Amino acid sequence: SALVYEGPGLVARIKRGLAETLARDGEALAARIGIRAKSF
Repeated sequence: SALVYEGPGLVARIKRGLAETLARDGEALAARIGIRAKSF
C-alpha cells in the first residue's frame, strides 16, 4: 500500500489525526449524553 512507501512519519500523522478526531467526537458525544441525562 502507499503507507509502506511513505514511511512511519505518515502513519504517525494519520494516527495523531485520528486520535484528535476521536477526541472531538467523544467530547461532542459526551456533551449530548450529558444534556440528555440532565433532562430526565
